[in-house]
Amino acid sequence: MRLWREWLPEAVAREATEEEPKRFAAIVAGWSRKWQQQHDPALTLKWLSLFNSYLHAKGDYRSEDLNTAASTILDILLQCEHNSAAQARWASAAAQLLRTWRHQINIIVPWRPLYDLLHASLRSSKASYEGVLILETKQSSLFSLVHRCRRFFPAGSAEEVWQELKPALQNLHTPTAQQALGWLSLFLPTHGLSQGEDGWNDRIADWMVLWESDAHNKFWRGQWMLMFAQVAKHDTQGLINWRPYMPRLFNQLQWAFQVPVGTASATPPFSSANSPVAMALFHGEVHTLATTAGKIIVYTLATTLSSPHTSGNPRLARSGSGKAPLQGQDPQGEDAPGVDVVLSQLEQLVDLLEQYFHPSNNGGWNKYLAKFVNSLCKHLNKRLAKEAAPPQGHISNGTGAVSGNGAVSCGRQHVSTETQRRVAQIILRMADKAQYSKDNTLAVAACSAFSQMAFIAPDLVLPLVQTRFQVALESVSATHQLVSAIHTFAICVRPLLLTGFAPNPDSAESGPVDAAEHKEAGAQAVAGAMMATLPGIDANDPRKTLACFRFYSVVLSSVGTLQSGPGSLPLYTEEWVEELLSRVFGILGNLEAPQTRSDHAAVQGNATSAASDSASFLLEGNSMFRPMMELLFARLPQDLQLHAIKQLARFVTTTTLASVTNETALICNAAAWAAPETGVELLLKPLLGKIEEEVKHDGTAGSGRMSKMGVQQDSSAGTAHKLLE
Repeated sequence: MRLWREWLPEAVAREATEEEPKRFAAIVAGWSRKWQQQHDPALTLKWLSLFNSYLHAKGDYRSEDLNTAASTILDILLQCEHNSAAQARWASAAAQLLRTWRHQINIIVPWRPLYDLLHASLRSSKASYEGVLILETKQSSLFSLVHRCRRFFPAGSAEEVWQELKPALQNLHTPTAQQALGWLSLFLPTHGLSQGEDGWNDRIADWMVLWESDAHNKFWRGQWMLMFAQVAKHDTQGLINWRPYMPRLFNQLQWAFQVPVGTASATPPFSSANSPVAMALFHGEVHTLATTAGKIIVYTLATTLSSPHTSGNPRLARSGSGKAPLQGQDPQGEDAPGVDVVLSQLEQLVDLLEQYFHPSNNGGWNKYLAKFVNSLCKHLNKRLAKEAAPPQGHISNGTGAVSGNGAVSCGRQHVSTETQRRVAQIILRMADKAQYSKDNTLAVAACSAFSQMAFIAPDLVLPLVQTRFQVALESVSATHQLVSAIHTFAICVRPLLLTGFAPNPDSAESGPVDAAEHKEAGAQAVAGAMMATLPGIDANDPRKTLACFRFYSVVLSSVGTLQSGPGSLPLYTEEWVEELLSRVFGILGNLEAPQTRSDHAAVQGNATSAASDSASFLLEGNSMFRPMMELLFARLPQDLQLHAIKQLARFVTTTTLASVTNETALICNAAAWAAPETGVELLLKPLLGKIEEEVKHDGTAGSGRMSKMGVQQDSSAGTAHKLLE
């Protein structure tokens, strides 16, 4: 709703801003009053569609109305355990409500009724048949609701949940242990850590022992890893002393990648069986271990630095069970100041994994390595953004629930610039090997890592990306690397234009940094790449052609008009546009030939097949051909825009395009949207005149003439008609 207000007339937007919250308040009040009078869950369903419409609008509603709505929905859920359809629909609405307005809602949600509700719901599912779809929807909706309710659990809930499920975790040889672990992972509220809740160091010590008790069970490892990741993320006060557990923690994280050592298999020769009940209940809670490992590593950064805060805090004095000095400690076991154990452990882990990123070392582990790199980049950016955001006020009701933006007084140290650079270097070691991987998932993850690290450490990433691009462009024996190099260069265009790089790295290290010179070098690199990649537009190499179009789309969306002047690209714009359009028209001409189109009507002899498969690779789902053409005509200066439209009009009116009319029409639409009046004069009127002329000519030729000229009619007037559609 906030976005659409900008498009509405000012009076309408003002009235919507004032009236919609009042309407929402009236609906919530009437619906809540009706529920208090008649406790019948089935009668509340008529309110659901109206309530959902306000949820999807995401308006600025009052906190009191949101609190009333949340409390009423939870009350309905607790009393409709025998109506699965109503339970599933209201649970989904409650989850969306608590997710969207979690910072404005301030209520207390006891965990025990939800726990009993889930158990009762599962027992009733076994005793009756309601359909698999309804049961699955209800279970997923209730589990999602519990996830959203955890931040509103009262203070002390974490200890209560742990004590409730701890006895079932003692005997690992029973299926109930895995079920108890699933319930613990689902209900454990970790948001209390950000409010300074005590007792977590003792629980972490017990959990570490339990985690190590069954190292060969994937469900067991995954759930414990997920819980440690959530605890590390919400430990913004720095209450947990992670340092003693780092070697043991990283020992467990190594299991996440399933890489072989030598001739050994990537999987252990033996493992304990998963509980069928636990897998059926918590299959939606199982996450990829490599993804969770990256989250743990990022949120434990800067938590193992020795400082007065950690050494003087008695709650952090508890050490692990190991007696040998850890890496980063002196022989007496004292913490070495300024040493981050997480970084050293991460470097050792990457030392082991780096060889598996090499293009010649492919296997089933590629997807896990890709997820690990993506997870490191994603959570590092999220943490840095959170730490860079200005602190705002938060609402605390004394229950351990966190409202506001969660920016409370932070005891955990922020990730320093030096640490950011070291992490970026570690990620680049993996991305450098994986950029040209034969596995597409790993190669895409490497390119994405280059792009994201370019904003954190541009001086490390951008020269490497530029060098890789130049080498791939000049290579004769490894032409397959050019597509990946162009894609990597394309997604690094924005940091290149924002910060640039040193044109001479040797002189940059000895002298002061000249930001203007660096930006100019970045702009020149982008302009040179735009000219150098024009020969890559080739109908015989669709992957390279689409990579070039993607590159041009990114550049055009990152700059203003393509004209000379301060702050613009140092590009020979007229020559580049002329060459680009000629190559695009050349591709259309090549695609028009029957021998180059497997779906051409002359080859297939089947009109239905030709019509259904008429789109070329230019209109595939991952193609940026359409955005590139729209941006191109929109970014051109007026004189060059007129010249480009004239060139397009000459091509359209003098060329027969029976099988690439969709592609040509797309270019015509882009030109007409950018310059409507010019498009009418140079494109629309000539095409209409061409149709009128051929219709008159065929009409005067008689019926016999019409039958003989059918092919010509389809290739000229028919083409013009399709373009006008």
